[in-house]
Amino acid sequence: MGLICGCWSCFFKSPKQYDSNLPFSKPDFLDHPPEGMTIHPTPIERYKQVFYICETKYFKIHFVEKDKDLAFNSAKEVDSAYERLADWYQHQLITPYEIYLLPDKSTIYRVTGETRDLGGVVTQRRGTMFIASQYYNIQTVKHELSHLFLRKKLRERKVPIWFNEGLAEYLSTPKVNSDYVQNFIFKKLQNANNLYTWRDLERNIMLRDASLTYTEVLSIILFLNHRYGEDKLKELLELYSGRNYHQSFIGAMSQVYGKSQIDLEQEWLDFVKKCSFQK
Repeated sequence: MGLICGCWSCFFKSPKQYDSNLPFSKPDFLDHPPEGMTIHPTPIERYKQVFYICETKYFKIHFVEKDKDLAFNSAKEVDSAYERLADWYQHQLITPYEIYLLPDKSTIYRVTGETRDLGGVVTQRRGTMFIASQYYNIQTVKHELSHLFLRKKLRERKVPIWFNEGLAEYLSTPKVNSDYVQNFIFKKLQNANNLYTWRDLERNIMLRDASLTYTEVLSIILFLNHRYGEDKLKELLELYSGRNYHQSFIGAMSQVYGKSQIDLEQEWLDFVKKCSFQK
């Protein structure tokens, strides 16, 4: 895959407004914002950058001046992404959520502590999305937003990494149910020397071999949907999110699919080998 998406638990200092006593050249877009957009008149200082804020129905997009066009384009598409995911999850988030477009590698490092190229991350505490400007696309936003919806839908209950990342990939990949995309996914796995077990994928290895691991976890969701139907996936989320349901995620999965995780994993492996994804 062209970019890596992941989630880290980060702790941040509160932002502060830009000191109006410091030299400041007011950019033109503050007085003449794009039609239909709201831009906060005062920028904030954070991560040694000056961020402006463009507000949409569901988001506050933080951006540096050089990324203004990217931010304005993002503002035109993020709300529809939110609404599609809200419809799929049958859940609403408390908005607005914050998106930071990080302008360079040094800022990415200050936020995540990572030196590797990252497409996007979501903080555990606040659910703030941080997206590298150079890798921005709506797929990245959908991926990270899916993590937020899943977390809130399940009321912070634990889910396997392979499910969390696989569902985010499923809900963010364009034309994911097309024969072309599924052929690409399963042929790639067939050509791999070895596949990770579902237990392996729980050992925080997603970023070690991201091209393979993210393809794998997506294939698990595709397999479940092809064999049992997408409605079963939604049924699993509804069951596990119930306030009076106290079993583990694996227990809920076994109850919904009528199979143990071991049996489901073996079915998935057989499915990959046979490449029987055609509808």
